[in-house]
Amino acid sequence: MSDMLSISSTAVMAYQRALGTVSNNIANVGTEGYSRQDITLSANTPSKQGTVYIGNGVLFDGVKRQVDDFIESNLRNSQSELAAQEPMLSYANRVVDIMGSESTGLTTAINQFFEGAQALSVDPSSTILRAGFVSDAGSLTSRFRELSGQLESLQTETGQALDSKVGQVNTLANQLALVNKQLAKNITVAKQPPELLDQRDLILKNLSQFASIKTSFTVNGTVNVSLGQTITQGLLVDNQQVKPLVATYANTAAANVTMGLRGLDGGIETLSGINRGEVGGLLSFREQVLAPARSALDTLATTFSSAVNAIHSESLDGYGSPGTALFGFDAAPAGSYVAGGMRVLVDDPQKIAAAAQFRVIDDPNNPSNLSASLSYLTPTPSTVPADIAAVLKNNPSVSAGTAVTVSSSQPFSMLTGVAQGTADATIYLDDLQADQAVQVMTREGVHVLGTALSLDEQAMVLRDTYGFNNAAAYNTSYLNQTGDEAYRMSDLFLGAKAQPSLSQVFDDAGGAMDGTPTAALLQGGRIAASLTAIAADAITLNGRSLGALTPAGTNLQATEIAAWLNTANAKQEKITFTAPTTAGNLTVDGVTVALAGTETAAQVAAAVAGSTYTSDRVAVDNGDGSVTFQWAVADADDSSVVVDTAATGVTAQTEITAAYTATAEGLTATASNEIRVPGTSLNLSRTVSLQGEGGTAVTISPSGSFASASALVTSINAQSATTRVVASLSRDGELVLTNAAGFEGNHITVGPADLGGVSDNALGLTLGDSTTTYAGSIALTRSLDDPIDQEVRVGMGTTGAATDLQALGLRAAVYIDGSASDDYVVMVSGQGSFTSSASYTASVLDAKQSLRAEPFDVAFTADNAYTITDRATGSVVASRAFNGTAFPSTMEYRGVTLTFTSPPAMGDKFGVDGNDDGLGNNEGMLRMVGLASSKDMPGGKTFSEAYIEQVSAVGNMSQQALVSKDALTVVYDQAVEARDGISGVSLDEEAANLIRFQQAYQASAKVMQTASTLFDAILALR
Repeated sequence: MSDMLSISSTAVMAYQRALGTVSNNIANVGTEGYSRQDITLSANTPSKQGTVYIGNGVLFDGVKRQVDDFIESNLRNSQSELAAQEPMLSYANRVVDIMGSESTGLTTAINQFFEGAQALSVDPSSTILRAGFVSDAGSLTSRFRELSGQLESLQTETGQALDSKVGQVNTLANQLALVNKQLAKNITVAKQPPELLDQRDLILKNLSQFASIKTSFTVNGTVNVSLGQTITQGLLVDNQQVKPLVATYANTAAANVTMGLRGLDGGIETLSGINRGEVGGLLSFREQVLAPARSALDTLATTFSSAVNAIHSESLDGYGSPGTALFGFDAAPAGSYVAGGMRVLVDDPQKIAAAAQFRVIDDPNNPSNLSASLSYLTPTPSTVPADIAAVLKNNPSVSAGTAVTVSSSQPFSMLTGVAQGTADATIYLDDLQADQAVQVMTREGVHVLGTALSLDEQAMVLRDTYGFNNAAAYNTSYLNQTGDEAYRMSDLFLGAKAQPSLSQVFDDAGGAMDGTPTAALLQGGRIAASLTAIAADAITLNGRSLGALTPAGTNLQATEIAAWLNTANAKQEKITFTAPTTAGNLTVDGVTVALAGTETAAQVAAAVAGSTYTSDRVAVDNGDGSVTFQWAVADADDSSVVVDTAATGVTAQTEITAAYTATAEGLTATASNEIRVPGTSLNLSRTVSLQGEGGTAVTISPSGSFASASALVTSINAQSATTRVVASLSRDGELVLTNAAGFEGNHITVGPADLGGVSDNALGLTLGDSTTTYAGSIALTRSLDDPIDQEVRVGMGTTGAATDLQALGLRAAVYIDGSASDDYVVMVSGQGSFTSSASYTASVLDAKQSLRAEPFDVAFTADNAYTITDRATGSVVASRAFNGTAFPSTMEYRGVTLTFTSPPAMGDKFGVDGNDDGLGNNEGMLRMVGLASSKDMPGGKTFSEAYIEQVSAVGNMSQQALVSKDALTVVYDQAVEARDGISGVSLDEEAANLIRFQQAYQASAKVMQTASTLFDAILALR
């Protein structure tokens, strides 16, 4: 009986619990995250009674959650993927709405800007249209700023949303850590409360809404969660420890968001690849849509402004000045976007640059019916030869010179280029060899200094590989010319030169005052000791070609050279002819005087003097019926007198010489010779032999040893009447040897020679195997009396060379006074080595504005040749060949390209200038209009096309997100359905279980009741 009661009682308890479980399932049918629970029943262990086993009823094992871990994981993953699409879709649509809107988009504003430019190009002088163009430009920049501001707002909004999602992730992570703490109290998952496990799984599911997670479960059900690439990286929850998720924003750039986990030590573990969940969706939107959109907007803004500014700066405004930048940007922090700071920099309509900075004017008398158009592109400076700033140190010292060798294989050296605008350039050439010559040419082949090149030399040198224009023609019209006849009236000189300077003056308080002018001083080094003569026409002094000089003795002394320079023989030329016998024109150096043929010589002379004939020639009545034309005595011009007449018979041209006194022009030449020996170098136990030119050699010996340097000086001076050499001691203790009075500048010979390579003279001078002669030096000064001609110039005549200057102790140099008027090339021909140093102020010239200030004319001298003439000076700056068969028919000069509608012919002329009065000119604005169709954006797109493409790209991203969302919604729904199939509560199923367990419960209770009744009946038996 007791067994029956026991069996029924355990059954009642088991089914009571089963009914409670079913009731719990039914009660939680709407609870999120709840997993259906089932009871587990098993037969109790039977007992043996006799030879049989009798059952002992049912055993209640427990309640089990109905969960499939794979399905749960799949649900979390599908939820992460679906959740990522919503931010992408919604925010991308907003970007499309912003950028594609007619009120906030750029397409309308860009079109309106170019329409305003088009209207202004029709009437560029209109103030109203200029103001309208400024307004259109302002509207465009406002649209850029507004659009950038809208995108900035989206960036801020998505940043706030991202921070919110990150906060929710951290909240869930902390909740999960608390659940793990509760789960850690049991050793197996079977002993865990199902509701606690449901809470764990719900938190995991909610986490997957924000990011894709990786999970690792332990035997007791605790879980580790990773946001990294693997389960061991990027652990958000590690058992009961949480590393908070943080978002770090760098600068203000949309894509610069770094996700990481903050450790206990405060360090950040960087996470990568968060591309799912709402956090991943926000990151993807910022990186894939917002950042490219803002970057593209910036690229459009900067490229557009650069293109517009380039044209605007290359054009002229209403005041005739070069335009400035039309658009600019506010200063922005590094890494930020700039379109939001785009501004119009011009508020004065007259400062709108509509005119071209250059214009070409066709000569109305051109024989060809053609026109020319002009374009300008800043030329690239030639690097062959490199500019002086790259080749030579800006230091005139000989010790700073650069060594140059001219080989036999290429008998010339392109030493350096001198860029236009280089100021006061001086290129020194030291130690030139006898056969070496210095040439200075323009890159167009105009030869300005040096000696004319042979045809072979021209063919060898004038090549583009050496820095010359490939169409350049050789031109000697300006070779060595000066004054108005010089190339572009420039002051270029080859020789040795000195000019006045300013000496620094200070007041009593030590403050700097205006400098005091100091006369020009050309100080030479030692002349060549072996110089035996100077040929006629080898040397020029201030433009006068000097006659020959021969020494009184064997070699020339500095004293003789100084005297020669002070009173030289200057060549002059004259032409003598009789009075006219027939009517005709008398032309003297290009100036024509009409004669009746009855004038006397005196009347001819008077007629010439009364004409516009230049004052550097004189016409002299000889008193014998003849007239002589010759130089003015004080004139420095060395060109010939040219007479061309149809009225008289001209006698043979006769060359005359006339005395020329340099002092008449304030020039004074002096000679000196000075040998300085440091006191520490003296060897007072040795002898010294001295002889000055004009004296006799004397050996001065000590009595054992000279007592001191002063004693040596006294001994030398005791013989000065014989040697013509005088000694003294300087303040610094140097022994100084000079010439005796009346012999200044003469050679001084010192001995004896060295012994075994060691100096054997009291002066300690290393003299080699024989005595050494020290030549003197010359100095030229020019007074400041003449306010115009104050320089000293020693140059090379028709028979001279740079080595003649070196023989005089002078440094040969190329002088370019003032600002270089052209690009020059300095070349040295002839085999050998030399050194070169320089002083200069490097060019900072604006090539374009410089050319605008130098109008030029193009004249076609033949169908296949043309010249370019500088309009201000009349100098022909280029003579070129022309290919009339090329298409298009063009020519280029210093960045200006003329394009002709058809090939020009002989006689066609075109003028190019800076368009200073071009208010009504519309070429600049026409170029601006052309930007509308110019493919300046990356990928060869116009500005409008590039913008529309970007809007389309964002639209495509939005469409892709929509398609992905629809597809992933199906996947997610299937995952939910699969989970519901396992873990979801079915009311029908639970109702059936309720009936089944209720019946079992009632039956078990009936058994218990029957057992009780039987037990009571047994107890009632008596």
